[in-house]
Amino acid sequence: MSKTHWKYFYSIIYIGIFSSIIFVIVGSDYLKNEAIPEQQYVDFKIQTEFDNYIELQKLWIKAEIINNTSKDYLLSTAFSIYKGIRFEIQDGDGKKYNQYMDLHLVASSDTLKPNEVKEASGDLEYYFGISNLPAGDFKITAYYQDLISNTINLSVSEPSGKETEVFELLESNLNQRYNLNNISQNMDSADSGLIFIIDNYPNSVYIPQIYELLMHNSFNKSIDDLENEYVLKFLEKYSNHFSSRVILVYYNSFLKRNLDSKSQIKDKLIYIKDNYKNTFSGKFAGELIKIMEKK
Repeated sequence: MSKTHWKYFYSIIYIGIFSSIIFVIVGSDYLKNEAIPEQQYVDFKIQTEFDNYIELQKLWIKAEIINNTSKDYLLSTAFSIYKGIRFEIQDGDGKKYNQYMDLHLVASSDTLKPNEVKEASGDLEYYFGISNLPAGDFKITAYYQDLISNTINLSVSEPSGKETEVFELLESNLNQRYNLNNISQNMDSADSGLIFIIDNYPNSVYIPQIYELLMHNSFNKSIDDLENEYVLKFLEKYSNHFSSRVILVYYNSFLKRNLDSKSQIKDKLIYIKDNYKNTFSGKFAGELIKIMEKK
């Protein structure tokens, strides 16, 4: 090979090596500084109030969907515990409690805007049509349209100590309450039994759901009695409890039946919204106000 050819050959190698070095120094910095787009997704998650429950204790669950994308997300079925979100409960032996999974799906045309958050909550045991989960370990997963939630692990145990007494009283009370021989008489007697539990076992885990039962049979009370005996006493201690949704739904319905003016009803809800800010009760009262204002 002539000297000219060797010079040409070495020049090519030199240029190649030099270019590689430049790319490593400059190109790597360029890659480091290049904006990497943030992952975009629609997040769907569920949570229960506790990890551990006892038998006959209501299992409330909250579902939340967050649109982290730059586009609208179509809610083609209702984002609701009872009407659109499907659940699967599986026990430690692999038995699945999902027989009512698609029973109540309701169509929807709502959209979730970018960065918008939507919540739903409800009683899972009512959803599945079972009175309560037996003692054992369970896994819960939710499904909504094309989304799958996180999986929750929880345990249900038999009641102990004073909760055993409350369990027996409540179980007996529920049997009495749904005896159809004399509904009115049984309801009044059953309510007295529930008030006995509240007075004598004020720290029981069953108290929030007992208030729900009392509110369900409160149609014959005055507004003042309802508020002082049930609503305000409940909110005093359980304003952040999921049961407050049921309490406020009953309360709102009661107000609609007994007050003629929308502004009076709104004032009652504003009181709860303002006095229980940043709690589940305060937020839900705000939702009820928005619904009222749309009508």
